[in-house]
Amino acid sequence: MVSWVSMVPEGPNFLQTSQIKRECQYRAVSLRLVFKLTIQSKVEMRY
Repeated sequence: MVSWVSMVPEGPNFLQTSQIKRECQYRAVSLRLVFKLTIQSKVEMRY
């Protein structure tokens, strides 16, 4: 992932890659939140 970003030249492509990175981070955070919520709900159901 890092090598791919470093290969891209600066300019319009650079803006695009930064946007993609931001989207990836957002997806990772949302996935983590969903994962946490599912674990919490499972734990609550157990008790």
